[in-house]
Amino acid sequence: LYKRYSSSLYKAYSLFFVVGTIGALQFPVVGTLPFTSAEQLGPMGVFLGFQVLEFVERTMKPGMESREKWQRRIRMYTLAVAAAIGAITVLSATGVYNINGLSVRVKSLFIKHTKTGNPLVDSVAEHQPGNADSYYRFLHFNYFIAPIGFCFSVVHFMFDGSAGALFLPLYGLVAYYFANRMVRLIIFLGPVAACLVGVCIGYAIEDALSIMRNDDIEQAETPSETETPKSAKKKSKQAAYKKPEPLSVTVKRDMTKWWMSSTVRQIRLIVTVLALVFTSTKIPVFYKYSHQMAEGMSQPSIMFKGQLNDGRTVMVKDYVEAYDWLRTQTPEDARVMAWWDYGYQITGIGNRTSIADGNTWNHEHIANLARMLTSDEAKAHKVIRHLADYVLVWAGGGGDDMAKSPHLFRIGASIGSGRATAV
Repeated sequence: LYKRYSSSLYKAYSLFFVVGTIGALQFPVVGTLPFTSAEQLGPMGVFLGFQVLEFVERTMKPGMESREKWQRRIRMYTLAVAAAIGAITVLSATGVYNINGLSVRVKSLFIKHTKTGNPLVDSVAEHQPGNADSYYRFLHFNYFIAPIGFCFSVVHFMFDGSAGALFLPLYGLVAYYFANRMVRLIIFLGPVAACLVGVCIGYAIEDALSIMRNDDIEQAETPSETETPKSAKKKSKQAAYKKPEPLSVTVKRDMTKWWMSSTVRQIRLIVTVLALVFTSTKIPVFYKYSHQMAEGMSQPSIMFKGQLNDGRTVMVKDYVEAYDWLRTQTPEDARVMAWWDYGYQITGIGNRTSIADGNTWNHEHIANLARMLTSDEAKAHKVIRHLADYVLVWAGGGGDDMAKSPHLFRIGASIGSGRATAV
C-alpha cells in the first residue's frame, strides 16, 4: 500500500529473524518459545508474511495491469491466511502444536495497571509507569535534546519518504510507549535517544555551515528572468489546463520558501550557534554523570564499595560471606527461609534450597512468608519449623529487612485471618 516494499527489505528481515531465532534456540530456557509463545508469534508471522509477499511479487508476470496485479495479490494473500489458519487449527486439535497465551507481564504493557488491593502486586517496581524524573535520571541531557532530534527526523521523513527515514521516528515512538508503561523499560530509549541526539546536533552543524556558505539559497532562476515572452506565454497557456497539484506538494513548497527566507535563515543561524555553544559547555557535566551512572550500575548488589568514617574505602562482602557460610556450614539438603528478594542468591551462591524467589507466582505463599517474618518470634516459629531449617535475616541499615518490615507487614496482613505484629 505504501509502495516501499523491496527485495532488500525481505532479505534483511529474513536474515535477521533466522539468525536471531537460531541464536535464541541455543539457550535451553528458551526452548520452543519462539514458535509456541503468543508473545513471540508476531515476528514469525511477519517472517512468513514476507515469504508470501516476496513469492507473489517475484512470480508477477511482466506487463500486467495494476488492477490485475492487485487481484492476484488479494487471492494469494487470502489463500495464505486461510492455509495458515487451517494448519494451526488441525495441529492444535491433534495436540501437535499448542500456542501459549500472553503472560501477565506482557498484558500489562497494553492494559492500564490498576490497584489490585494486593500490596505485593501493586508495589512491584516494574508495574510503575515511567515519569519525568526517571527519564532524566537515565537520559540526562538527552532527555531535552532527543525530542528535537525526533522532530527533525519526522520532517526529514516527510520530505524524503524512504523506509530508512521512517526507522528512527518509528523506533522512537515504540520505545517511548513501552518506557511509559514500565519504568524498567526506559532502557529501550537509550539507543534511539542517542541516535536522535546525534541527528539533532549533526543537522544543526550542517545547517549552520550551509547558511554561512549560502549553499541553501542556490536556486534556479525563475522563468520570468530566463524565458522569452513567447515561451512564457506558451507555458502559461499550458498551465491553465494543468491538473491542480496535490496539497502535500503545495505545503512542502511553501514551507521550503519560508524556511529559506532571509529572516528565518538569520534566526536559524543565531539560534543554532547559541544552542551549540550552550551544549558544548555541558559536555563535561554529561561525561562525569555518565561515568558515575556506569560505576553505580556496574557494582553487583552482593558486593560493593563502602567508605568508613575516616575516609577509607572498603569492600563490603557481607552478602557473599553469608552465602558462603550457608554453603559450607549447613547440610546440602537444608531449606533456607528469607524474603523472596534473596531467593536466587541463596540458590545460586549458597547452593541451598530457598522457599521463595523471584519466580514464585503464588502471592499467598509470599504473603505467608511476610507474616512469618513480621510476627512474634514464638508464634512465627511454630510455622517456620515446618517449612525451613534456617532463617536468613539481613540487618545493618540501608535497605535491610528492618527497613522493609513495614512493607512486609502490609503484604502479610493482606491475606488470611489473625493479626500480624510489625517488627
